[in-house]
Amino acid sequence: MSVRTNLALVLHKGLAGSSADADADLDSLWFGYSQQSYWQIFNSSLSRPFRTTDHEPELSYIHPHQVALPGGWSYRLTGMGLIPMSTVCWTTTANALR
Repeated sequence: MSVRTNLALVLHKGLAGSSADADADLDSLWFGYSQQSYWQIFNSSLSRPFRTTDHEPELSYIHPHQVALPGGWSYRLTGMGLIPMSTVCWTTTANALR
């Protein structure tokens, strides 16, 4: 059995400049944290209940824009994230959302 917890917080909005329109989409810097614990509930006499716990912090930058695509789709957000794979190694992710 596994238990997973996720958290995402906006650290800052409008890094690349602000807009006079309060409803305008602004770029943003996010912090995310995930924790997953593997729980062994069926054989407590041979092992501890929690076998392992994985921690995964993440830092993401999201840039909004509007690009019309065929079929009524729109390309609205571009993101880039940093996820540490160990204490010295970082990997990058790039995502297009919606």
